[in-house]
Amino acid sequence: MKKNVLIMGSGISSLTMGILLLKAGFNVRILEQHYRAGGYLHCFKRFGFNFETGGHYMGALGEGLPFQKILNYLGVFHKEDYIELDQNNLDQYQFDGWKFSYGIGYEENIKKLINEFPSEKEKIVKYFEMIKSAAEAFPTYYFKTNYDQSVVMKYLELSLAQGFDLFGINGRLREVLQAPCILHGVAPQDVSLGIHAILIDSIMISSHGFSSGGEVLADRFVAKIKELGGEVLLNHKVSEIQVADEVVTKVICENGAEFVADEYVAGIHPKIVFEMIGAENLRPAFRNRLMIAPESTPFIGAYLVLKNNIGINPRSNYYFMPKDAQDHFRSDDLKFDNQFGFFASPMRNYAGSGEFPLSVHASCPALHFASWKPGKKKNMDLEYLEQKEKVFASLFRKIDHLFDGFSEAIVDKCYSSNLTNIRYNPSPNGSAYGLYHDGKVTGARALGPRTHFSNLYLTGQNTLFPGLLGATISGLRTSNFFTGIKEILKELE
Repeated sequence: MKKNVLIMGSGISSLTMGILLLKAGFNVRILEQHYRAGGYLHCFKRFGFNFETGGHYMGALGEGLPFQKILNYLGVFHKEDYIELDQNNLDQYQFDGWKFSYGIGYEENIKKLINEFPSEKEKIVKYFEMIKSAAEAFPTYYFKTNYDQSVVMKYLELSLAQGFDLFGINGRLREVLQAPCILHGVAPQDVSLGIHAILIDSIMISSHGFSSGGEVLADRFVAKIKELGGEVLLNHKVSEIQVADEVVTKVICENGAEFVADEYVAGIHPKIVFEMIGAENLRPAFRNRLMIAPESTPFIGAYLVLKNNIGINPRSNYYFMPKDAQDHFRSDDLKFDNQFGFFASPMRNYAGSGEFPLSVHASCPALHFASWKPGKKKNMDLEYLEQKEKVFASLFRKIDHLFDGFSEAIVDKCYSSNLTNIRYNPSPNGSAYGLYHDGKVTGARALGPRTHFSNLYLTGQNTLFPGLLGATISGLRTSNFFTGIKEILKELE
């Protein structure tokens, strides 16, 4: 008899699991709180343009590369859904009085860095050799059935900062090499070198944006799940998970619907999952470990329309780095004149003239909007808008300095806050990255898919690492507990 699996949440990890389990012969039903599936694949429309909530760009999506391989295996890859980003100026980082731009390709970036830091050639070459070796060691990234677990553990135990120290990398070179930590939100002294290496490798070998928005990929996932006989139930927000003797017995939704299954998977932030179970039902050691796990620093969004493009490359990503960046990833006391900033156009295929959409994101202390949490002040008042504008004031000045006429070109704008994430892609403090992915959460002592409830599993970025690729691999990893993984790895290999 086929086992029934209920998956809570429909982010890309849950959708990945849905297809893998259906292909293996399970009955699958997915519950989603919103009117459409996708999690951070969601888009929203403002001022006539589509804006991404999280799918700003993806790595390893080129021909024969890991992300394309797994999307092909799932039956959801269509080349026309993506657009290749700028080969020479992919990620442009602005530091205090200087800048550096990464491109695509190991050799390309090594040349750029040697040109910038000619006396540190040997260190640069050795660093990227280490990054490449670390990324290639992971069997669920480069899809290997034969691998050396001791090598994997070595790179999981080593921090990025320790990797820098191995080669004596300091000063400006260290600043440049640690700058991409903004892409996962973890400081170099806290992030596993192996996890960081996967991210760096993925964007070094290939980088793409969505040509028509991440929601297209979400729709392809849903269509495939339905084709395989699965269900995706929208407008079904889980409000309670009932348990008895460390077994999940029932899931109840806000609309009154109740579901019973053999196995349950939660693609929801773990703290929220276990809050729905109830603290009294958790083992004390697990409850304490989870509750003290820190959250990533929130980023909030400004969604703009410019009357014309003022010189911004729609196929590049732009970043502003704070002074002493490594000390700011976990801080809830960020100063608004020393933030992380990011901006890019959601219209990657923009060409010619006409209105130009732009997404701008800034780091922000979670407590900045605490007065407007549910049950407190109304979030439509003027003071709330002023609080949002305060977050972006310094960042907008920096963009004005980089692109003359930026402020004058804005014709429409709206903002999100960390409260937006709390509501739409739930996390306790509104961080898009979820749990702070240090060695206690991601690495040798990771918060993995298994829980102490025998039929409840976790999936998503909080059990592995942030980003669409990371969450997809998390879905593959969690499915291992249902289907085994060797045969899938063989096919992907």
